[in-house]
Amino acid sequence: MKMMTNLLYQTVRTSRLTDAVKPPDPVRLLLCWAMLGVGAGAVLCRMHPALCGNLWLTQGLAVSDAARTLWDVCKTALLPVLALLCGILLSGFCAFGQPAALLLLFLRGTAFGLAAGACFSAYPMRDAIVTAGVLILPYAFGSMLLLAYAARDAMRMSGMLTGYLLHGTAEAGLNEKQQQIITGMQVRLLLVLLAAAGQTVLLWLLNDSLLQG
Repeated sequence: MKMMTNLLYQTVRTSRLTDAVKPPDPVRLLLCWAMLGVGAGAVLCRMHPALCGNLWLTQGLAVSDAARTLWDVCKTALLPVLALLCGILLSGFCAFGQPAALLLLFLRGTAFGLAAGACFSAYPMRDAIVTAGVLILPYAFGSMLLLAYAARDAMRMSGMLTGYLLHGTAEAGLNEKQQQIITGMQVRLLLVLLAAAGQTVLLWLLNDSLLQG
């Protein structure tokens, strides 16, 4: 009986230790990395306000009261994320593509920070919080989350290719994992299209009322 009690205690203890040292979720780590980009964008906006008006740097996230067609709004929201998603996918098929995936995710965070910083610089605090929370935050965070999942898969694939290049042996099931990543990218492409369409509708419905209210 005593032996069984000790064995049960050691098992529970080992289980708790394993849970305590369990590696963190890679998507959460990548989101934290993207949030560093948000902070960098906010700092850049404060130090160099002219950067906030750059369409390429803000990646279509900046709030604007300029007259635009729905297609212009959708195109501005969609194309930057689409380019980043394609870039992350390509990085997964490069042996040392992990830094490129991280850079692209960081750039999306920087665009978020620049757009939010420009919003807080242009409007009173209360109006800026509402405007940024409604017109910038949902699409910016949603797109960062999709890109974080894409970066996770791309970095895994790139790591497999790196191992093959260095050791000359391919990891088991490499082709299957490649197909899974491509399928996942296709799903995320569809989600990006839906998110851009939702952002377009949101701006169409709320932009004027928030900026002029």
